Amino acid sequence: ILEEINPISSEVSVNTLTLQFCTNAGEFDLLDLTGAYVLLQQRQRVDVTSEINGVSMNMGSFYLNTPTTKDNIVTLDCIDLVGTMDDTEYLGGYWPDGIQSQALITDIMQSAGIETDMYVIDDSLKQITVRGYLAIQSHRAALQQVAFAIGAVVDCSRSEQIKIRPLETGNPKTIPIVRKVVGHTQTQEALITGVEVYTHNYALDDTDGELFKEQRQPGDYLIQFSTPADSLSVNGATLTESGINYARIHVERAGEITIAGRIYEDTQSLAGSVYMERLPANAKVNIKKVTDCTLDADAQALAQRVYDYYQRRIADSGEIILVDEQAGDWVSLKKADGKSLVGTAEKISIDLTGGFIATTLIRGTGMAT
Repeated sequence: ILEEINPISSEVSVNTLTLQFCTNAGEFDLLDLTGAYVLLQQRQRVDVTSEINGVSMNMGSFYLNTPTTKDNIVTLDCIDLVGTMDDTEYLGGYWPDGIQSQALITDIMQSAGIETDMYVIDDSLKQITVRGYLAIQSHRAALQQVAFAIGAVVDCSRSEQIKIRPLETGNPKTIPIVRKVVGHTQTQEALITGVEVYTHNYALDDTDGELFKEQRQPGDYLIQFSTPADSLSVNGATLTESGINYARIHVERAGEITIAGRIYEDTQSLAGSVYMERLPANAKVNIKKVTDCTLDADAQALAQRVYDYYQRRIADSGEIILVDEQAGDWVSLKKADGKSLVGTAEKISIDLTGGFIATTLIRGTGMAT
């Protein structure tokens, strides 16, 4: 199992499961339409449990992505529920006056076909007002935009649910020296001396322009715009539904269809910034610019979150004997010299059949005991 989390949700990671088993009698032959392979359905759910010292542990729920066979070895590559949200498309929208984060997340989830009991939003995040625009994109990408704006992390680790919550930075879980496998490597990331967040502002053009022109046969069609638009007019068809990014039309008779409307012009402006007060000796200015977030909740708070994350510059990679650590945990990794690395477990790759050895990537800051 590979568990990953992005502490600032500049992307929403997908947890994966790779399972192999041996079949000597050819039950899983791809060419045998009556064999056992037909039981492996696309997006079939796989629930994983394991045992540590005789105690059963839920290791998460996954969905079959790609089954393959080589000789007599069957490999099942599976993804978590977040990963399945890449399969479907969100048509986006525009909320200039704001929308509560819970309402927007619910809309994305419903559009993706995720049932209400399959995701949970932390109470501290539900009432945040979000303003801005979402283009047509996958449901996973749309969820990432919301999470990035409101300061949430998105994770399915050890669960059947998508958990949308703040990043944990409280009392760390201690990983003692006795559970560290020899061979850890520490890397210092580049120094980020400041963060600038640019927000998008949308203004409706004063004049109508042609958005779509094409011959179509009778039927129902979804027309997607390359630029957000409003005040639509349709010739040659009936407009049945529309949004800022699309129009659904019904064509009664074959012919040329035209759609006109007013497009939104996008301008960007600096809305939040954090800069290092004093640069270390010989350090050069290195500003991280955030320009691709089209939703805005609090640009200054976002700039501070991103800046704080990049100040956690030490990344430790190595193996540990796993107990209950999971991706997203705030942990303290002990060293023999009495120092500790305190930070987020961003990646945990778990060998379920190899003694519960896990390869971890922990990013944080060093602290003396």
